[in-house]
Amino acid sequence: MLLHTLVFACSVMYAVMAPHAAATSAFSFTIQTRNTFFGYEKFIQNLYVCYSVGMKKILFGLIVSVLAFAVLFLLIEITFKFTLFRHGTVYQQIYEALQQPGNQVGYISQPYLNYINRPGYRDSRGNTEINSMGLRYSREVPLQKDSGTCRILFLGGSTTFGDVDDTFEMFPALIEKALPQEPCVMKKFRSIECLNGGVHGLTSAELLAHFQYKYQYLQPDIVVLHTGFNDAFMYARINQAPYQPDYHNSRRVFRDVLELKPWERKMLWSRTAVYLLVNLRLRDYLKTSLEDNAFFHYTGQYLWFPDNPELHRDTTYNAFFQNMKTLTHVAASRGSVVLFVPEVCDTTKMPAHLRLPLLRGLMLHRAMMQQLAVNHYIRCRLLPDSIFTPNLFLEEDGIHVNAQGEKLKAHYIADFIKAIICSDEQ
Repeated sequence: MLLHTLVFACSVMYAVMAPHAAATSAFSFTIQTRNTFFGYEKFIQNLYVCYSVGMKKILFGLIVSVLAFAVLFLLIEITFKFTLFRHGTVYQQIYEALQQPGNQVGYISQPYLNYINRPGYRDSRGNTEINSMGLRYSREVPLQKDSGTCRILFLGGSTTFGDVDDTFEMFPALIEKALPQEPCVMKKFRSIECLNGGVHGLTSAELLAHFQYKYQYLQPDIVVLHTGFNDAFMYARINQAPYQPDYHNSRRVFRDVLELKPWERKMLWSRTAVYLLVNLRLRDYLKTSLEDNAFFHYTGQYLWFPDNPELHRDTTYNAFFQNMKTLTHVAASRGSVVLFVPEVCDTTKMPAHLRLPLLRGLMLHRAMMQQLAVNHYIRCRLLPDSIFTPNLFLEEDGIHVNAQGEKLKAHYIADFIKAIICSDEQ
């Protein structure tokens, strides 16, 4: 690269010096013929010729340099694509993450909650709206609710937050629109608030922390827990890590990701530019942040819980069961009615190596929520698996539904909530 730069500099210097030498010759010629009118005309002609030749050499040198740079740049891009940026490498993961404006920058770290939705965040299309509390909600929510308002809090992971772009197409927003049309609901309340507290990747551990340290102060009348899938990763032995009830076997502390400036984002089309950007400006991101921010990543730290692949099936040692049990007790102590709604899935769209362990974990958690409901008088309602056909799920994973699936969820969950509100117990 240095040799190429020196050659380019020499070519430019030569092109600049050539017209200077020619101009000196033309000046000598002019001195000899200065007493004649035709001498001045000859001088102008010679000067124009020398200038034209010099400019041609300069342009030629620039064209050659640009072409050489383009070829070199193309070679670097191809080399990076098949080496540093090949599939599965850290650089490729960073490259893919930075391409998505709404990826990790949509979250911020919190000392006890691990991470939350970034307050005030909007995606590139402006459809995903996060209010100042970190809720996916189109407006601000007062801490103290009006006496005539039924406040319903939805907690869960990405299936609650939703993978549909428009906030108003998510099932909590659809339920907020549907419930006021029910006469028995409006006999008890003047208005309905359906607060979407879903955050991508949350397990029962974070759901418990989010309610304990934050959302209980909103004093929700009803808490809907739509979860079960993310905790299943804890048994999947990702990177051969055995299950640990504190989830450090597949979890790391979330680190805030440095956001890119507008001019830096315009560079992301090039792997060479991403390489320079990461090494010059995002060096810490290269070293730790990508892996630290992974929702499910083995830390490689101590293992204090026995490596028994069947022990997690015992509710005494199952973190999901104990976390959900504690959460419901905290919610009940604040006067909230809890409704369990286990997640649904399409196993055919899951990664083949995770399909069986994730399905087993999801079914285990569904059974545990039903057991909690019976033992502690908690409401648990199942979404009908037969109704949620494969065409209602996104192609990528088989757990997130499309807009039509969100409407179907809203229909069933709204009926569940209606039954709670309109019953004599509420």
